[in-house]
Amino acid sequence: ALADALRKGVPISTLFETTGVDPWFLERMDEVIRAGDAVARAPWPPEAEVLRLAKTYGWSDKALAELSDRSESEIRKAREQLG
Repeated sequence: ALADALRKGVPISTLFETTGVDPWFLERMDEVIRAGDAVARAPWPPEAEVLRLAKTYGWSDKALAELSDRSESEIRKAREQLG
């Protein structure tokens, strides 16, 4: 539910007031979500920096594949080709 709210643009201050979840945690969560969403929205293949950022935030190839309607092997191959 928090991820959906962040994706819809609900302000972190509103989520904090509603849920009591620490704003620092909500900001980190928002960064992780945005990194994965950047891969999903990117033209194929995504730029190396887009994939690198998503991987830095802990997104697996499988999760990125699900977000971007690609196969896990397509994500892996793109990541390996881009370095």
